[in-house]
Amino acid sequence: IIVFVGLQICSIDNVVLQKEEVTKNIFPHQVYVWQRRWDESVAYAIERSQGSFESFVVLVAEISWKGTTPKTTRIKVDYETLKKTNKPIGLALRIGPLHGSIDAYRMNASYLASLADELLRSAHKAGISVSEFQLDFDAAESKLDAYRMWVEHLQKKVKNVPVTITALPC
Repeated sequence: IIVFVGLQICSIDNVVLQKEEVTKNIFPHQVYVWQRRWDESVAYAIERSQGSFESFVVLVAEISWKGTTPKTTRIKVDYETLKKTNKPIGLALRIGPLHGSIDAYRMNASYLASLADELLRSAHKAGISVSEFQLDFDAAESKLDAYRMWVEHLQKKVKNVPVTITALPC
């Protein structure tokens, strides 16, 4: 019985270790830099924390809506600080809530794809090799079809960069 218990413990330990390895690979230690205003304190925080994370994703623009017309706020990102981390850098585009009929927002897919392309080119010009482009949108269930369409348009436009999503369906 003691040997059996010992083997069970070893088996459990192996399962736990394997689970931790899998979890580490599936969920990398990634930090979001969700700053609309970069200053010395943001640069300092990034420099001090770079050993704790595998990659950074930074907010580069945010879209709000005036009716169905997008209003884009671009963030002035400190790419020099990010380059010093020698870590993969992802870019995030935040899209604010949609109001009204989903059909009215379908036409904005090409605008979003062009904006993503511009944001990627700006980062590349600053010397950043972008590891992912993240579309952040808290989609109501009724708006998921528009989200899908936006992601498809982005993937076609930014072929060489993986497009990832964040979603909080509600």
